Amino acid sequence: MPRAIEFLIEAVKATGLTFEDFKSIDDHGVDKNWPGFTHYKDTSAFYERHSEMI
Repeated sequence: MPRAIEFLIEAVKATGLTFEDFKSIDDHGVDKNWPGFTHYKDTSAFYERHSEMI
């Protein structure tokens, strides 16, 4: 797996969400309100921290 992908996977894990949380996001959509992951301020902050990899 490319290092950039591994890095982004680790960054997503650092949000504190569990595998079950991500399964729920997949099942129900991101509009369900997932603090720390799907709020605009969170996605903006995530992008700013990892924009070089994205």
